[in-house]
Amino acid sequence: MLIPEPDNPHDRNAVRVSVSGRTVGYLGREDARRYQPPLLDLQGAGFLGWCPAAIIGAADAWYGVFLRLAEPETMWPANSPGRLAVLEADRSVAVTKRRPHHDVLDELLGQRDAVLVFGELVQSTVTSGKYKGSPCVEVAVDGRRIGELSAAMTERHRHQVTPGCGCEVIISRRDNGPHAAAYMPRP
Repeated sequence: MLIPEPDNPHDRNAVRVSVSGRTVGYLGREDARRYQPPLLDLQGAGFLGWCPAAIIGAADAWYGVFLRLAEPETMWPANSPGRLAVLEADRSVAVTKRRPHHDVLDELLGQRDAVLVFGELVQSTVTSGKYKGSPCVEVAVDGRRIGELSAAMTERHRHQVTPGCGCEVIISRRDNGPHAAAYMPRP
């Protein structure tokens, strides 16, 4: 668990790391400064800030706690899932054919380097190119298309896509333009 401590007498940005109810340490000052605001937002909405962790070492020598943290700007979604039935987020799947939708992706990113949003998954048909006429899964955010899953990923995941179904999507800024990854359950 990541527990923000704005009243900590040593650092007002402190974030305590707790495992099984016991304090095992704190995030470093710079990380705490970045992570405390979204953790306070999560806490205010009634959610707990948790992340996967690994504890390694020997009890009589040393130990380390390694956290697997998302970037702070992707901890809180920028939109609401509304009525979408959001699929479990087990694995990242690239959203392809993004180029025609860079304007939408840039708008969703705003000034951020990355953002978490809920996207809708819609079964459709490829309209041009090598796979024209083949099934595809389109990805839309707030009713605006941002791309689609590749033919291979469509084949792997289309049985999971039903009307009104959605997933978590992380949009990030890259050198070659905005990137999007849909988080899907394992097939």
